[in-house]
Amino acid sequence: MRKLLASIVSALLVAGVARADFSAGWDSYAKADFLGAARVWLPLAEEGDARAQYALAILLLRGRGFDRNAAGAAILLAPAAAAGHPESAYALAGLYQDGDGVRADRTEAMRLYRIAADAGYAPAQNNLGLLLALGDGVPRDALAAHVWFSLAARSGDEGAARNRDRVAAELNPAQTVESARRLQAWTQPAAPAVLAIPAPLYPGGAMVIEQIANILSPPAPAPAMEAMAPLAPATPAEGPAAQELAAMQPAAPMTAPPAVEPPPMAAPAIEPRSAPVAPAGPPLRIIPAR
Repeated sequence: MRKLLASIVSALLVAGVARADFSAGWDSYAKADFLGAARVWLPLAEEGDARAQYALAILLLRGRGFDRNAAGAAILLAPAAAAGHPESAYALAGLYQDGDGVRADRTEAMRLYRIAADAGYAPAQNNLGLLLALGDGVPRDALAAHVWFSLAARSGDEGAARNRDRVAAELNPAQTVESARRLQAWTQPAAPAVLAIPAPLYPGGAMVIEQIANILSPPAPAPAMEAMAPLAPATPAEGPAAQELAAMQPAAPMTAPPAVEPPPMAAPAIEPRSAPVAPAGPPLRIIPAR
């Protein structure tokens, strides 16, 4: 626990520097230099910058610079969503809703949509309303759906406005009054205070960070071994020393009969089974920028 707290505090201390560097990644992204953007965002995501974690996840989700990898994106979105970053919570909710890169889980999708919706993020408010209006894996609640659609419509979401009008026809007079009361009591929240949770603290985070790092800076190939100079024969000794050496040479050994080679041993019929490895999504690879 102390190690975890120390990591979070360390990430908070570097957050000021991270804010200064983050925009440089978008400059590269705007030029379709997706790997250049990833080089800027990778160390920030590792330190705990939720925006950088989200931005890297979007690169993986959209296949920008890398093969599309929803499982890797979900791993990067998890700490950012837990830190209170609305866009990350919304994106991760969509993955759980669709079962894309993670197992489908409508309850988890609803929880994540709620994080982003409570922060005032209109797309999450609309999607939360859809889950409630359709009863898609969650208890159906037309009143709550109407409230969320109405809040998203206030932010200019035209689709949410149409959804609001459709579900309004299902409300009885008492529910219509209650919806209006909730909307009047709603106060648009201030920008959420997003924590800094380093990506490696979450399961799989260190692996995804390392995969991306290896793509951005591949390990240098091992240096080729220099060709070994051929061994030169020793210069024959001359003079008295040569005669003394010749006298000391043992007689040539007698030729031994050839040894009988034993037949090779047959391989065992059953090979030992290796320990199973949990799947971690497809490996990341570079895709040329289009």
